Amino acid sequence: MEQQLVHLVPELLRKVWKHLGSTRQVIAAVTPVSKALRDVLFATMTTMNLRGCCNITDATMTALAANCANLTTIDLAGCGNIADTAITALAANCANLTTINLNCCD
Repeated sequence: MEQQLVHLVPELLRKVWKHLGSTRQVIAAVTPVSKALRDVLFATMTTMNLRGCCNITDATMTALAANCANLTTIDLAGCGNIADTAITALAANCANLTTINLNCCD
């Protein structure tokens, strides 16, 4: 079954993403499912909204950046626990990134 999940059409995953509404809900929803589905979802993700997630750290962002190479936009406003390491990881792994919101980040 896991091999079948890898072949899901990215459009279907985008519809699931849109239905769930927020990045936090999507991450919570896909955590218990197979790694293959998470890999496909994160590989196709272009926008991520983590606004106000005060528990996001450099380690979290480094892991997300390594798995979300197609990101074009990320909102990290109010994520006060991230520093240069997170931004460096995004720059190194997300070549298509054009917009980063860092409002209210020290």
